[in-house]
Amino acid sequence: MLASCSEDYLNTTPITSIPATQVTSTVENAQMAVYGVCRGMFNQYQSATQGYNGEACIMTLNGEMPSQDYFYYQYAVGFPQFCNMEIFHETVSAYYTMFFPWAYSYTMINGANVVIQGIDQAEGDEALRKFVKAQALTLRAHGYTRLLQMYAPRWADSNNGEEKCLVLRTEDMATGDSPLVSMNDIFELIYSDMTTAVSLMEEEGVKNIKRTFEWEPDYGVACGVFARAALLKDDWATAAKMAAKARQAYPTLMTNEEYHSGFCRKNQEWMWNSSGDIKDQIYYWSFGTQFACNGYYAVNTDNGAAAANILLLRKFPENDIRRQLFIMEGNYYEKDGKQTEVMSLANWYKKDNIVPQSVSVDTKKGRFTRSVKEFLSAKKPASLPATAPGAYVAADGAEANPIFQYGGQIKFWVEDLPGVSAVCFMRASEMLLIEAEARAEMG
Repeated sequence: MLASCSEDYLNTTPITSIPATQVTSTVENAQMAVYGVCRGMFNQYQSATQGYNGEACIMTLNGEMPSQDYFYYQYAVGFPQFCNMEIFHETVSAYYTMFFPWAYSYTMINGANVVIQGIDQAEGDEALRKFVKAQALTLRAHGYTRLLQMYAPRWADSNNGEEKCLVLRTEDMATGDSPLVSMNDIFELIYSDMTTAVSLMEEEGVKNIKRTFEWEPDYGVACGVFARAALLKDDWATAAKMAAKARQAYPTLMTNEEYHSGFCRKNQEWMWNSSGDIKDQIYYWSFGTQFACNGYYAVNTDNGAAAANILLLRKFPENDIRRQLFIMEGNYYEKDGKQTEVMSLANWYKKDNIVPQSVSVDTKKGRFTRSVKEFLSAKKPASLPATAPGAYVAADGAEANPIFQYGGQIKFWVEDLPGVSAVCFMRASEMLLIEAEARAEMG
C-alpha cells in the first residue's frame, strides 16, 4: 500500500477523450469515428428535455411544426409563439428549439472535421480511405446545409449571398469565438466538399464499396445532400443534375401498400434513415414516442400525435391515397371486403361530437367515436407486429382519453412502445421533386 508509482502511472488518456491523431491513425478508426457522427443523428440530447433526438427533432420541430401540415396539440398549447413563428426573428432566445439546431449541426461538423483533417495520413486500404473521406465531407456539408435552412435568409433575400449568417469551422473541435461569414462562404465550402465527395465515390474501386448501415452516407446520399444545398442557392442546374444522380440506385418509388405501411421501417425508396432496431432505441426521446399515432403519448395521454390543417387536407382529390392517412370526413374502412364510409361531414359538425378547444372527437360520445375507432383499427398496417398497439388506443386495452383530432394523422406508427421505429432522412421521391422543381425553374 505504501509502494510508490512510476512517474507516468497517472499520465493516461481519459476514456472520454481520444486524441484526433488516434481517431485517424487507421482507416478503420476513421470509419468508427464517422459511425459516431452518424449515430449522433438519432441520439438523445438533454436529459430533461424529451423529444430532442437529433435529425428527427429538427425535421419535426423546426421543419414541420410551424406549418399547415403538422399541428401538435401539446406544443400548440404550451409553445404557441414557436408554432406561430413569432420567435424566429429573435437573436437571443430561451427556446431550446431555436438554439438546438445550432448545437446539433456544429457537433456534426466538428466530428466530421476530425476525420477530414487526418484521413489522408491514415493507414489502411486506399479505396476505403476515399470512401470514408467522402462520408465525412458529406456529413459536414449536411450540417452546414441544415444551418443555412435554420439561420440564413432565403437566397432571394441574401444580397446574392453576401448576408452574414454562420460561423465557418473547418478545424477539429473548434469552439472559440469566431466572426460570422457570408452565405457565399458557406456555399463555397459545401460545394467544394460535395464536389470532392461525389468524385471520390465515383472512382473505380470506390464506387463498389457498400455501406454497412442504412444510417451512414453513401453515393446516393452524397448526391442528395448536394442537390438540397443547390436548391437553397437557386442553383437549378446543379440541383437537377445531383438529384438525378441521387436516384440512380432507387429507380422505383414506394407502392401504395408501402405508403400505408406506417413509415416506421425502410422501404425501396428510403435512401437514408435512423436505425429501427429495438437495441438502438432512445425510449422517451425517440420520434415515435411523441409523434407516432400509436406511440406512447398518443395512446396514454391527451396530446394526440399531430394533425394537418383540415382545409389543406380537403384540397386533396377524394381518390388521393393521402386522405386515408388522416382522420377526416369521407374516409372509409374495409368491412367484409367492402368499403364502408365511416365519417360524414355532418357528424363532424354536430356540437356534441367535437371539443372546440382542441378540434378533437369527444371520446365519450358513443357512435361517432366508435366509428372513428373502427376506422383506426382497420388502418393499422398489416406489416406491424401483432404486439404493436393500435392508433390512439391505450396499450392495456382500457378506455383511454386520447385526442382524435380532426385531421389527425395515422401516417407514422411504431412497432413497439414507447417509440420503436426508423425515421426517414432522405427519400427518392424527394429527389424526384427536387429535379422536377429545378427543371421547371429552368423552363
